[in-house]
Amino acid sequence: MLPLRPALVTSFAYVNPLVALAPGIGFAGEGLSRSGLAGVVLIVLGARVAVSGRNIG
Repeated sequence: MLPLRPALVTSFAYVNPLVALAPGIGFAGEGLSRSGLAGVVLIVLGARVAVSGRNIG
């Protein structure tokens, strides 16, 4: 096994719902509301901050 940072490993838990959302929209006709889109943006930004290892504040 490769040694990986915990932040990188746990970021997949945040990204997986986004991966599941794409087929739901594409194949099942689910919609994406404004609040859902805002949630997607927050998840992506949060995962990016976690993976980058930068401190905020």
